Amino acid sequence: MYEDSEEDYGDVDLPPELLAALAQSPEVDSDPLEQPEFDVVEYVNDMFPDEGSLKDVDA
Repeated sequence: MYEDSEEDYGDVDLPPELLAALAQSPEVDSDPLEQPEFDVVEYVNDMFPDEGSLKDVDA
C-alpha cells in the first residue's frame, strides 16, 4: 500500500511557512511543551534533580 512505515512518521519535515505560522500562535508561546527546542529529559531533570525530590511523587 504505502512505502513508508509508521515508524517513519516521527521524521516529518514541516514546511518553514507552517512552522512560522505555528510560532505566531499565542497558545504555542504559553506552553513550554510545544516549543520546538523542548527537551523532555532536561525538563524532567530540572523538575526532579535528585532522588530526594521524587519522595512526593505518587506512584
